[in-house]
Amino acid sequence: FILDAKRCSILEIDWDTESLRPLGGDIFDPERDDLLKWGLDNSIAGWVARTGETALVTNVGLDSRYNEAIDGTGDFETHQIICVPLSVQGRILGVVQAINKSSGDFDELDLNLLQLLATNVAIALENARYSSRQQEEAKQKAELYSVASHGLRSPLMSILTSVDWILETGVEKATHRDQLEDIRSQTFSLASFTSEILDMSRIEMGHVRIDLMPVAIIVFIKKMLATFERRVP
Repeated sequence: FILDAKRCSILEIDWDTESLRPLGGDIFDPERDDLLKWGLDNSIAGWVARTGETALVTNVGLDSRYNEAIDGTGDFETHQIICVPLSVQGRILGVVQAINKSSGDFDELDLNLLQLLATNVAIALENARYSSRQQEEAKQKAELYSVASHGLRSPLMSILTSVDWILETGVEKATHRDQLEDIRSQTFSLASFTSEILDMSRIEMGHVRIDLMPVAIIVFIKKMLATFERRVP
């Protein structure tokens, strides 16, 4: 609407395949995504993406960079085009283009306007990518926490079971009982820690609601002191 163009689109660069794919605009159609990919070396948009330069073409038929096959993917014929790169901190993320002005030809004013719009589009695209990466990293971290927690819990529970059995069946020396009680206490602490690791992953994924409440700090300190007193009277 702002550029008085018949068609506009946002194209993202896939550097692995060196191709462009539409992210939005009039040519965006998820069901035809594979058909609408084209290389960086056979289109005006590809040239802009590759070089980082802008393109203002009022007659595509006279431009060697124009690829007629792209128009063949639909029932639309391109006559003129303006295309600018989407870049953030020197990195080119894609391009935004406008095709066929409704009245007259595209001019330098249209090009400048599209460049201004492209700045905002590039920032939005980079923010979306950053958010997506953060979510993926959080998911991987949560999976690692889960594996580590479950992997530690089984042997710790086995140790606790064995220590409990020894304590229940009888221990001759009091010092041995104290040491076993210490082993039991530390093993139980480790088991609790593995559960906390799992809770941490759930919190990072937003699957846990935190309810704050008072803590009996004196009881907690006494338990900590009792643990150390057995080792260092």
